[in-house]
This record gives sequence, structure tokens and C-alpha cells, in this order.
Amino acid sequence: MDFDLNEFLTKQMDMLSSMTPEELKKYSMEMEQQVLDQMGMTREEMLEKDREYRELAYAKPSEGDYSEEIAEQLKKYARNAVFVRYDKDKPISIGCSKMGGKPHLPKDTEWFNDDSGEPLTFLMQLNFAEITPYDKEGLFPKTGILYFFYNISAEPWEWDDGENNYKVFYYNGDISELEPADFPGECADEYYYGVADENCLLDECGLSFFESVSYPDFDEYASLTGDVPDDSDPLAMEAEYLDFEATVRELCGYNPQEYSDKYHILGGYSVATQNSPSEEFDEDCIQLLQMTWYESEKCGFMFGDGGKLYYYIKRSDLEAHNFDNVKFILQCS
Repeated sequence: MDFDLNEFLTKQMDMLSSMTPEELKKYSMEMEQQVLDQMGMTREEMLEKDREYRELAYAKPSEGDYSEEIAEQLKKYARNAVFVRYDKDKPISIGCSKMGGKPHLPKDTEWFNDDSGEPLTFLMQLNFAEITPYDKEGLFPKTGILYFFYNISAEPWEWDDGENNYKVFYYNGDISELEPADFPGECADEYYYGVADENCLLDECGLSFFESVSYPDFDEYASLTGDVPDDSDPLAMEAEYLDFEATVRELCGYNPQEYSDKYHILGGYSVATQNSPSEEFDEDCIQLLQMTWYESEKCGFMFGDGGKLYYYIKRSDLEAHNFDNVKFILQCS
């Protein structure tokens, strides 16, 4: 008897859709444990092995060569970037920069919902007072807290993909007016095991910062300089790209792709997963935040398949501390 893949998948979907949230969570945990048993390792060991594979991939030597000519051009477009890293040892206090957990919102602030009334997921809050020492270009406000909410179940691809599928909220008031806000209502079925806990909250983790130089990627560099590569000779174009990447790594002192997987990035240039994200926004827009995936011992998530969220803002809005018109796109491999 031939195996009917469509019939099998249909039965699986019917079974999953008939489960309660508790049953779905239990089933997901059992499936994950079966995989771990087959691999002969714990979840922590699997995550560690994944990290080792990534490090090996990043350590692969480049085939390109450092170019003094490219370096001199790149230096003209250097920007400061503030890198945001997970800091499990940082104490969580009201109003601090953190990932997940309960957002510290002004009293009586209603949770942000999409147009269907479903609550958005709280991703992150950033306290600009903690960021200021690393903001060498003075791009960001000196005070205030910026909150990021997102419809993690619908996973919209851009700012106009549905209505109210994300929210960027800025508060610049007294810290004493903030309080932890509970997720409203019951956790929906879409919040499955491994993404959020039973209260629809991501695992809470403190955030800390450091700054470094940032350079445009290959496509954005071509756009800035007007030096568009000749695509009539693919081999020559590939060699130029490899030399460009090798030069950027040498100037930065780090691998931009590796850093973009490990850290969120405030300001600076985007590290593209596909085409340069800047192409999707108006010319007067700059990167506000590049958000990578979140991996923790209890739960975590990624955007699409190893993707990232890229938030952009008009420079004039940023100067005015107006975050009402922030736009974003999602890119994944």
C-alpha cells in the first residue's frame, strides 16, 4: 500500500487542532523528548551542540582578501551601533531593559491588541538611560523606555501585513508610575510549548549593552556609493563580494553575521538575511532596532526560519522622540 503523504498530514492537523492547549503542550513536550532520546542528549546539550555548530560555521575562513581601496570607502560611511546582549545575571528592576516577562507599563495602560482583539506578545523593553553611554552619535533619547509588542502567532512579515499586528510604545515619565502588567485573558492555542509559558509570557532575561562600529552591507554600500557591481560577470562579482566581506570583518574586528545572530542591534546598519532591509523603507529612514531570535532554557522563539525583525524610523521622527510611525519587516532564510 502506497504511503499517502497528504492524507497523513491531514490526519495530523486534525489531531492537533482537536487538542486543548494543555494537551498540545503535553504532546509537544513528548515529541521533543522523543527526539532528544533518539539523539541521546538533554535539551541543554542539544542547544550547546547547536551553538558549537554555529561557531564552526562562523570560523570558516573567508576566501576574500582585505582591500585597502574598499576600506577607505567604507570608513566614510561608518556608524556607531549599540549591541544588546542577553544578561542572565542582571537583576530585574522596575523600568530596566529586559527581554520577556511582564512589561513594566504605566499604571492603567491597556495591553496592546490586534484588530481582532487578541493580545500582542510582549517582546522587549529598552531603557534609554542605560543605552546613552554607548550612543556615541547621540541618536536616541537620553531618557524614557521603548516597548516592543508583536503578534508572534500570526508572525506578520511587514508593518502593513494586517492591522495592529505590532506596537512600538514610548514612555518618558516617572519610573514610579510603572508596574508589571499581566497578560490579559487566557493564553490562546497559538502559544505553543517552547515559545511562551502558560501565562503567554516569554522567559524573562535582563539586557546589557556595548557599542562598536558598523558598516553597510554589500547592497547598501553599492546604493550609497553608486558603485553598482557589474552582474554581467558573476565570477568577478562574487570575488568582489568576498573581498568586501573580508574587508568589513577586518575593519569591524568581528563577524557581522555572527554578531547579528547573537545580539540585537540599535542603530548602525542592518545585517541582511535576504536583500538589504533599507531598500524597503524611505530614504530618510534609519535602522532603529534589529531583533534576532530568543533562546532560553525554558522557552524561546525565532522569527520564521532563523529570521530577524528590522525596525526602521524616520530620522526626523527619532529626533522628535516620536515612535508612532515606526515600521518593520521580517526576513528569514
